[in-house]
This record gives sequence, structure tokens and C-alpha cells, in this order.
Amino acid sequence: AIRPGSQAAEGVSDSDMAKRARFEELKRRRLQDPNVGVSRTRLCLHNLPKALDTPRLRALLRGVLRHNGGAPPHIKECRVMRELRGQGQSLGFAFVEFGAHEEALGALRRLNNNPELFGPHKRPIVEFALEDRRKLRLREQRIQRGLLKAKAKAAESARPPETPQGPTEPPKGSGGQDPPSKAPPAKAPPSRTPSGPSGTPWAGFRTQGPGGRGAPGTPRNKVLAVPSHRGPKI
Repeated sequence: AIRPGSQAAEGVSDSDMAKRARFEELKRRRLQDPNVGVSRTRLCLHNLPKALDTPRLRALLRGVLRHNGGAPPHIKECRVMRELRGQGQSLGFAFVEFGAHEEALGALRRLNNNPELFGPHKRPIVEFALEDRRKLRLREQRIQRGLLKAKAKAAESARPPETPQGPTEPPKGSGGQDPPSKAPPAKAPPSRTPSGPSGTPWAGFRTQGPGGRGAPGTPRNKVLAVPSHRGPKI
């Protein structure tokens, strides 16, 4: 924290000091909730320029946090928050998550109140982000559900295709029915499976009587045998 009157507060504008005081007060209020805690690897960067987007911020951090020309720290997440409406203008703050606590702490000390990044009159305000354990639990549950769905989909795609079985010859029509030649044109069945949708044995093609289904005084629906002819209808 940059305290007013300290050596680190020299050259900081009054507006930036007011922002820092407001953020400290908001943090103090939120930490009164037992479900809210301070993250060890996630930083919140305030007072960013509006023209700075996520790729530029990531490139800037990788260049600034490089230690003596070595490899930059592992940045797991870098996201500039934007408005949901309109053109998605930047809200002026971002979240950056590192792989280890030491990397996050070093980045905070290197970036916070640094006049070389965006100018002496707009210094970044960097602090450890606050996290709600309830939201983190819901996020972990969503991730686990996504992993389970991905595993189930991969297992289903890796399963060998089933070999189709030949159609079973359905039973012939029973006695007392009209021959197929005198019956009205039969409708094509939805499938040539030996059992119907309800699991009952195949009973042939069913035709609808002229009077409608279930109307009093109408002839009963006729059950026709499966035609033996294949190919174009004759």
C-alpha cells in the first residue's frame, strides 16, 4: 500500500491517492465476509489506459517482468475487463494470474506505482485480488462437469461401430384378413425392426379406416402382412 506522506507517495497525483484510498476501503469491507479471501497468485491491476487490450497487456508484462534477460514468469491468465454493451470499451482494470506466489509478489512490487509504464501521472494500482470461495467452488464444479462430458464424448467416439444386423422376416398375416391385393395402399413403415416402439411384436402394416380412429360405426383398422416384393412399387 502507498501511504500518504511516505517516500513512495512522492509524485503521485491526488486523484490516484484517492483511488488507492477507495480501493483499500472496499477491500476492508469485503474481507469482513468469511467467504472472501486474498488470492496468492492472482493480481488486480487498476488505473490502466483505455486503449490497452489483453494482448498488449500480456506482451507488456512479459517484457517488464523478465529478470535480467531470462525467461518471463508463467502467466496463467491475463484479461482486461470490458463493458458488455456497446463496443466493449475497457473498464480500466485487469486480472493477471501467475503460476506461483513468488512470481505474483515480484510482479506486484515491480508494477505497483511504477511511473515508467504509463507515465508519471497515471501510475498502475496493483493489489492481490479478492476471491469468493463460493464462486470458486461453482467454477470448479463447472470445470469438472466439462471434463466429464469431454471424457464421455471421447469414449463414445473411440467405441467401435456396431455391425448392423439383417432384418428379421416378420410373421405372415393371420387368417381372416383381406389379401394384400384388395387392401388399400399401405403406408411405408418407419423402420423394419421386428418390434414396434412399445416393444410389442411386429403385427404388420396398419391402415387407417375411412371414418377416423375410434369413431363409432367405422370399420376396424386392418393389419396387413409385410409385402414380399422389394424395389419399385408395381
